[in-house]
Amino acid sequence: MKNLILFTVIVLLSTLTSACRKDDDGDQEVKRGTITAKIDGESFEAAASGSIITLIQQLERFTIAGIKITNLSSSSGQVLTLILDYQIGNEPSTGNYISSSNCDVFSNEVCPALGYGDTADPNGYGSQAIPFTVTIDEIDYRLGGFAKGSFSDAILFDVDGNSITVTDGKFNVSIQ
Repeated sequence: MKNLILFTVIVLLSTLTSACRKDDDGDQEVKRGTITAKIDGESFEAAASGSIITLIQQLERFTIAGIKITNLSSSSGQVLTLILDYQIGNEPSTGNYISSSNCDVFSNEVCPALGYGDTADPNGYGSQAIPFTVTIDEIDYRLGGFAKGSFSDAILFDVDGNSITVTDGKFNVSIQ
């Protein structure tokens, strides 16, 4: 899980740029995305970006990640990452996706996962066998596009079996 968080931080930092898109009426530019949630009841809100990465052969990963800096002088912060794995040609679209330990991208499923890390805690947290739902309300799935939706009721575990609960999650990101 620590490798997932480190990888996500690297991807996020490389994709959080000043990319813009105009909304439908052409008046407003979206300079950065957001990801929000409640983590054990505490509010989490961060700038976020979406990225598409080819994993192996016909598999891709759509990652939405946000970093919340909690103390700039000590470089302390939190990372919340939503991942959707899928086969190329079976890209995420509007609708609901339920996480599962039996999810199989090779059977044309879109498989969500959620991760959380805090520099104050040496263990990262990840979704395991307890299902949670990701809802994509709007998506223009291409580089320069965007994704908007929600996720909730995720219970994440660290390597020691400790858990946190993520509720009321929302995202609105450009795809870099």
